[in-house]
Amino acid sequence: MSRIFALDGPLYRCLDKVWQLLKLNLLFLVSCLPLVTVGAGLTALFAVVFALQEEGTVQVGVRYWKAFKARLARSTQVWLLVVAVLTALVGAYFLLANLTRGSQPILLTFMVLVAFLLLAAMPLFPLLALGLSSDLGGAGASIMSDQSLKNPSLGKLLRTSLGVGVGHVLECGGMFLLLALTCLLPIFLPRLWPLWLLFAGSLLAFLQAWLFRRACGALPVRARPDQAKGRGSERSTGGDGLDGGDRPGPGRR
Repeated sequence: MSRIFALDGPLYRCLDKVWQLLKLNLLFLVSCLPLVTVGAGLTALFAVVFALQEEGTVQVGVRYWKAFKARLARSTQVWLLVVAVLTALVGAYFLLANLTRGSQPILLTFMVLVAFLLLAAMPLFPLLALGLSSDLGGAGASIMSDQSLKNPSLGKLLRTSLGVGVGHVLECGGMFLLLALTCLLPIFLPRLWPLWLLFAGSLLAFLQAWLFRRACGALPVRARPDQAKGRGSERSTGGDGLDGGDRPGPGRR
């Protein structure tokens, strides 16, 4: 019984994780208030979540703002592109519905295209965060670093995201399903609004990061600093656009 309440016991670790996710979620909400910075907030959110999964306990505030500033320009560019594409898709749907008088085969084909684009978009911000791992320091840096994604061009990022999304439909589909459930939760369970506001962003990113890393072959592994220093990245080839130097982390399954 005393082991449960010890400083290194399961109860303390659980409460510490809850506290870090709470701080992370509040930082994310504050950084997204201008709306145009949502992309940078998402990138920083995933960067800290990757560190949490690797190291267990991190300096959330320091890591978050460092990642936020490091990827502000590129993340904002990607976020504005995502918003523009989603707006265009919504407009195209209503236009197509009017022109075809609600033809179900045509609209169904259009929705398949939308689903394809959503799968391709799911890995965008985790990939941006992935390239920051070596800059943020800590035990997870050498495990999750990927030099080809350290400062990727927009074209490189989009191609890689498309490869991951299409090559790993189950994982990226699961990421989208988690996003949809999180957005619908306060509508169907309004009494959970306070909890949703305090934990929705960080908890969602934590679960999505696990699926993303599974897709990329790098499951969360708690590494000690002395282990991380001597661990090298294995190169492997796959059909998701992360072949050779493009595949992040060791090939763990």
